[in-house]
Parts: sequence; structure tokens; C-alpha cells
Amino acid sequence: MECRRPWDVWLSCRAKGRAFHVKHGANELKQASWAASALGSRVAPDDEALGNAIQYAKLVCEWSGAADLTALPTWSDVLRELMVPALLLDDVVLGLPAGFIGDLGGGSGAAAAMIALMHPDRKVVLLDARRKKVDFCRYAARRCGIPNLESEWTRVSGGGRAGEGEYGVVTVRAFGTVERCLRLAGGLLQSRGVVAIWTTRMGVVPQGWESVGRVVWSKGEVTAYQRV
Repeated sequence: MECRRPWDVWLSCRAKGRAFHVKHGANELKQASWAASALGSRVAPDDEALGNAIQYAKLVCEWSGAADLTALPTWSDVLRELMVPALLLDDVVLGLPAGFIGDLGGGSGAAAAMIALMHPDRKVVLLDARRKKVDFCRYAARRCGIPNLESEWTRVSGGGRAGEGEYGVVTVRAFGTVERCLRLAGGLLQSRGVVAIWTTRMGVVPQGWESVGRVVWSKGEVTAYQRV
């Protein structure tokens, strides 16, 4: 499965001065909704989910200096670059497998927060080796009213990782090769679980895995892998 997303529409509109640079709630929702629709995902957050996402993105910016969360300067950048792309999970993995959803090395938890908002009936867990970021995610989840978003401190390169074998889906923003991402995330999965990797280029499918979904967008691609 392959489809292309019109993300460049948002970028071209910013270049022409047509983006919404506003401070008030209604226009903020409009800006967030526009960014989500420009992605072209088959799922779209409602106003309540967008409001919570905006609040989370603002907290990321507010606490970025103390917890080293992101280099992105504004909440709208956090929403557009980190949170909205997480909507593609439902495009690349049709019918999410049962079990927890993990976001491996997700830093601020922004992507995990969006996934949790779109799947309120599922437990979504940020898995990260940096305690400040794990602590921030716990704080922000409480502040933003996202009770199904949790966070766990774990060193992904070592043994004894949190939740091994409990996850139906693990998402990864590629660090290193596709093979390395699958090796680190694969140990967390249930027997028929799926790893979804956000990358800037297509990688070679490692032996023992198969690609079960792929979405291409202007900033890269998302590919889902499952063990053969």
C-alpha cells in the first residue's frame, strides 16, 4: 500500500503569508485543524482532541529549556512537525493489533500524545532513556487530561526493557538503520505485533521481517513491519 500526502500545501501557504499566525483559541484550533487536514490522513482529530494537542504542544515549548525537549521554536511547529505526522499511524497500520501502543525514543512524548488522543481506549506508552523527558510526559499527560498516556524510563540498547512482549504496535522515529530500529523495537512486540518507522528514505527490509504498509509524504515515509 502506498499513497502520497500533500504536506507541501502547508509549506507553500506559509511561504505566501497565508498561514494563521494568531494567539486566540478559535484561530489556534483553525490553524491546528488546517495542519491536520493538509497531511491527508484518513483520520482527523476533533476539536476536543486538537485542543488537548495544542495544550500539550505549548507545554513542550514552555518546558523545553528545562528538560531539553525540542529545538522547535513555537507550539505550532511542535504540532506540525511532531504531533500531526503521528496521525499517519492509522494509515500505515490498518486495524491496529491489540495490546499497548509504544513510542520508542519519543522524547517529549508529543507524538505519543497525539496517538493517545486518537485512541482513548488504548494504553499508549512513551519509552525513553532520558528521565527528564519521561517525567515531563507524565506531567503533561496529567495537565492535558490524557489518562491513557503513560511513560516509562528504559534503555533501549540494554536488557530488561519495560513491557517486553506487551505491545501490539511500537512506533519509532528512525535512529540508525532500519535493522537497528527493528532489533530494538522487536523485543517489545507481541507475536504478531507491528513496528512503524518514520524515516526520511526507504530502507532495505531486513531478513525475518516483511513490510505490511507504507505511506509516503513530503518529509519522508512511514513503513510498518511485521515478523514473517
